[in-house]
Amino acid sequence: MSLLLLNHPEAQTFLRDFQELHLSEVEFLLQQRQRRLQGPEPRWMEAAGVEERLATHLEALRTSSDIAVACAHPLLSDGDDGERMAAALTLASLSPEEEGWPGLVHAMEAAPAESAPLWEKALLLVERPGWVEQLTALLGSPRPWLRACAANLLGWRREGEGARLRELLEDEPQVAGAAALALGKLGQRQALPLIERKLQQDPMRQEETLWRGALLLGSQVALHVCRDACRSGSMAFSFHPRLLAFAGAPEDFQLLRRLCDSGENPTALESLGIQGVPTAVPLLLEYLSAKAPATRGAAASALTLLTGADLTQRRVLTEPMNDDEPPEQELEEPSTNASEWRRWWQTHRERFVGSKRFRRGQPHAPIVCIEELSNPRSPYTCRAQAALELEVRIQHPIGFEPDWPVRRQHQALARWRQEWGMRSWP
Repeated sequence: MSLLLLNHPEAQTFLRDFQELHLSEVEFLLQQRQRRLQGPEPRWMEAAGVEERLATHLEALRTSSDIAVACAHPLLSDGDDGERMAAALTLASLSPEEEGWPGLVHAMEAAPAESAPLWEKALLLVERPGWVEQLTALLGSPRPWLRACAANLLGWRREGEGARLRELLEDEPQVAGAAALALGKLGQRQALPLIERKLQQDPMRQEETLWRGALLLGSQVALHVCRDACRSGSMAFSFHPRLLAFAGAPEDFQLLRRLCDSGENPTALESLGIQGVPTAVPLLLEYLSAKAPATRGAAASALTLLTGADLTQRRVLTEPMNDDEPPEQELEEPSTNASEWRRWWQTHRERFVGSKRFRRGQPHAPIVCIEELSNPRSPYTCRAQAALELEVRIQHPIGFEPDWPVRRQHQALARWRQEWGMRSWP
């Protein structure tokens, strides 16, 4: 019967319409997954059902892969961002003997560098034989952003050849940073001396990813250079305060405080929340009365992260993430009401003794980060930060990414909980 249907004169038209429908569903589901993982109201656990539906549609596209290739290729150049992501995931997901991969690589090499995040989001969920080998081959691309993209994906997957990635440490900063971060996630400690030399020789030119890779490999040199950057103020208003907050010592509080006092610096204020030293609370309370809304918001977020207080306010978001969002959306965020916070602190301050650091009202320990990763309402940025802090401080190969497939996230969380749920920081 199926053979007779395929011989029908309208069969190819029907199959093409059918595959275009599946492509449209892949586009929709990718957007839905992104909203659940990184949207303003996080619901990361709900992405599991979206991922199951995505797998079903990709399997349907694979049944007529030649038609799927023909439908997807034009979208790589003529489609909008959503269509290009769906086409890229579809082509990269086809089996190695299909012709989707060469056309995808050609489209990627012709694309502008600013489209790199789009390609990475599209290719995160690719699962097929030979995929790691294909990504490794992209490390030799003539396009720097594509070399960086391939390194990022290999690190995200916790797969890849350390030797090939180490070669990229001599590349331009964007590529070297991506390679260093991938090497850090893979635990390639033999790469650390070269990474540290780059940091010491020219720290001003290095990407944040190179610093993070060094810290993942246990670099004390990176921590010392980070402190120097914060002392000098030359780079203190970028990522250095955050790195120092979660990788440094409680004694670094005075350095972070000086950064706050040198100007209304939201990054430094947020870093005080990450560090979690109780003596930071009076300073943060003062900044709740700052003129700049960003400064007040940073102080409120830091207080919430340190204390775990449930003091919130509602804000109307007037710029939706995409066309599927309502034109106005009300969000819950930490309260910036200084009087309310001072009353709370007067009542609860005695709880914050007996530990040098606190996170969400508890003495800071690995289990607090694990709970933050497990919380179904935890925002993406908080989960990413908690995962990085766990790996940096514990130097353990379990690994975690807040945009891994949900099933893999649950597996990693179970291992983290089993091995570190009752332990303190090393």
